[in-house]
Order: sequence, then C-alpha cells, then structure tokens
Amino acid sequence: MTANHLSYVFKTQLGVTIHNYLKHVRIEQAKLRIFQGSQNLTEIAEDVGFSSIHLFSRTFKANVGVMPSKFAAIDSTSINK
Repeated sequence: MTANHLSYVFKTQLGVTIHNYLKHVRIEQAKLRIFQGSQNLTEIAEDVGFSSIHLFSRTFKANVGVMPSKFAAIDSTSINK
C-alpha cells in the first residue's frame, strides 16, 4: 500500500486526515498530562511528539482556544475548588 493510498483510505474511513488525527491525539494527551501536573510544558510537548515548545503552544492554542500555560492555570484552579 502506498502512502497516498493509506492516506486516502484513512480519510475515507475516519473522515479526518492522518495528520489531523495525530494532532488531535497529541493535544488530548497533552491535556491529560497538564491535568496530572507532574511535568512541565516543555517535557509534555516533547513527550507527546512536538518538535518544539513553540509549535506545541501554537498548535494547542489553535485547537483548545487558550495557551497551554493558561489551560494549566485554569485546570489547577478548578481542581483546588
């Protein structure tokens, strides 16, 4: 199976590109790790597969609506209540 055919089949079956699916999975994993609070954002970005904290922050904000640091602050505030 060629890469193009795999991409076509993936999008046809799941309705999303491989790239967007992986991005979604990475962001969801990052949100869980932020919630756990045992790693800093740079470690989380690296662990979930981003090449830099800058790319991670930009992608996170585009998908979640807030920067990861703001998400962490909001999340920790809601936990402490």
